[in-house]
Amino acid sequence: MMEQPDQFMQPSPWLDRLGCVTHLQGFADKKDFLRGLISLDLDLSPEGLNESYDFIYLMVFKVLDQLIWEAQGLIYRQEVPLNARFEVARYDINTASRKPFNFRHKQETKRRYASILKQLIVYTLRCLDLEDPTERPPFKVSRQQQKAYEDLMAVGDELEDQWKAARGQLPDQVLTQLMEGLKRETLRLFMTILRQQTKDSEHESIMVSFLSVLSIAPDGSWYSYDTVTPWLSGLVSISRLLILREAHLIRWNAIEAGVASGLSTEEAELNAPGILNLVERRTSQCMLSSTPGAEAMAMQYVLRLRSYGIAAKGNTAAPGFISWDNLDLVFKGNRLPLPNLAQLLQSSLIAARKVLFQGLLFQKDYSVLDEQPVTIPAIPWGKLQDNANDDALGYFVADSLCQAAGEKSRIWLILLIWNSPELRAKWYSNSTTASAPPSIPVLSRYLGLVDQLLEHLLFLIHLSAGLLKYYYMKRTAFPVPYL
Repeated sequence: MMEQPDQFMQPSPWLDRLGCVTHLQGFADKKDFLRGLISLDLDLSPEGLNESYDFIYLMVFKVLDQLIWEAQGLIYRQEVPLNARFEVARYDINTASRKPFNFRHKQETKRRYASILKQLIVYTLRCLDLEDPTERPPFKVSRQQQKAYEDLMAVGDELEDQWKAARGQLPDQVLTQLMEGLKRETLRLFMTILRQQTKDSEHESIMVSFLSVLSIAPDGSWYSYDTVTPWLSGLVSISRLLILREAHLIRWNAIEAGVASGLSTEEAELNAPGILNLVERRTSQCMLSSTPGAEAMAMQYVLRLRSYGIAAKGNTAAPGFISWDNLDLVFKGNRLPLPNLAQLLQSSLIAARKVLFQGLLFQKDYSVLDEQPVTIPAIPWGKLQDNANDDALGYFVADSLCQAAGEKSRIWLILLIWNSPELRAKWYSNSTTASAPPSIPVLSRYLGLVDQLLEHLLFLIHLSAGLLKYYYMKRTAFPVPYL
């Protein structure tokens, strides 16, 4: 299956760039095994815990969540220098970042990014647990990675033993101490993965090997660039976040060590390495797209593959959602005959005109839907024109209308309200002049009608012209020029 790309999926420039077919060619009939290496599903039954390391993996997942929360807290509380956040966001050694790293995403995006990190770590742990290296994908393991793995598992074994002995009722102090040790070793393991150098192939890296396995879809095909690229973005973002966490941890460990050796707190803080310096070194070491004179790193592959995926998506026509079957419009499985579409347009138009004339312009006697009420000043359409010398974004219809129809058009509606005893009593119940503020409850209900009209107009624009909501909202300030 994987020996020949055209049997796994039709070959493509994306697969060539990904390199996963060649890397996993020895696992043609082990797709489920490979996907199991990155699975976050754990067997927490008593039998499963006795036969696997799933308890340790569960605790590792928990400390990874803690690391992410702690790193976010450092940013939000501004406990890392702004310059360090600019530095960790750098892509190129000669080009400074234009904005600081902040990790501001929707909660669902943060959960997906955290899942990518957990999959990478559990992939590493499961692969290194295999006694025979030929049973796993052919990446290389450095001495630092092997030592970090062994230390992590030793701490995990101690935590599991004490947990079982106490039947899950460990004292808070003991549990906190063990979890802190596991957190420290987990962060150390991730950093060894991030710093791993490759000399012959990018797929010597654990991280790149993981991405190859991650690219396998459940049906046995490969995920395309539009699916994988967001995962790459998540890996980049999480790496930057943990670099900040590591730098902060190194500095405060150095301060504590200095105080323990007899230095004052001020002297220990002065002698400890600065966060910016630590972030600069780590970023230049393993987070840049290119570092002259240095060996290749996994993040170089990730950044370039991500750029390739973004470019591929930007140059590929996306499939549409609307198709036609004779006179039937088909949208996401729903079928709408053209006569019904015309009826829908007409109904929406009638509803919009009713809100406009009766609700917003106070034309209670308005009933002829194809004519404008005579009491409303006519719009001089022939005089409306855009000013080519105006470099402002968009075209403001209301300004052009006021210039063509005169300044009285600006206060036409206010005069209508003021000259009507019924409307004046409602809008200005305790005022003797139209320049006074109107009634807040009445104005609130009026703005609700404005929202209704905007919804009708937006629906009509989408249905008849297909304009994007973004441009509509940006380029049209208000649809009722007399207001």
